[in-house]
Amino acid sequence: MRRPRLAGGGWAFQFANSHYPDLDDTAVVAWSMHQASNSAHYSHNVQCALDWLVGMQSRNGGFASFDVDNTHTTSTRFHSRIMARSWIRLRAIVTARVVTVLARVGRPQDQAALGRAIAFLRAEQEADGSWFGRWGTKLHLRYLVGTDCVRAGGHQPG
Repeated sequence: MRRPRLAGGGWAFQFANSHYPDLDDTAVVAWSMHQASNSAHYSHNVQCALDWLVGMQSRNGGFASFDVDNTHTTSTRFHSRIMARSWIRLRAIVTARVVTVLARVGRPQDQAALGRAIAFLRAEQEADGSWFGRWGTKLHLRYLVGTDCVRAGGHQPG
C-alpha cells in the first residue's frame, strides 16, 4: 500500500493468497533459494525478492510483516487488535530474517539497508540483552523465542 511503485517480489504465507505477501516468509524463501544446490536457477527470483525486501524497509531501519512503517496499534480488516499490536514488537524477528538473507547474498547495493537494519536490531534489544518475540504462550517464552530468532537470524530454512 505504501510503496505502490515498488515492483513485486514477495511470497505470502498462505498458498491461496497472491495479493498480500509478507516480508518474513519472503526472506526465508529467498534464503532457501539462494542456498539451494541449483541456486543459479533461482537467481532472478532471489534478486526480485531482495529488491522488494529492501524497498519495504521502514524509516526506522526495521521491517514489519506486511507493510512499511507499520506502527499502528489499532485493528485492521486483516488482523485482530491483538495481532495488530504484536506486529509492532514482531519487527525484530522479521528484521533478523531480512538481515540474514541480505548478509548471506551479499549484494553491494543492499549494504546501506543492511546497516540500518542492524542498527534497528541494536536499538530494539532489551536492557537484559533479549529481544521480544510474538510467539509463545507465556511472556518469558516470547522473549526466549524472540532472542533465539534474532540471534540465529530467524529460523533456518530446511
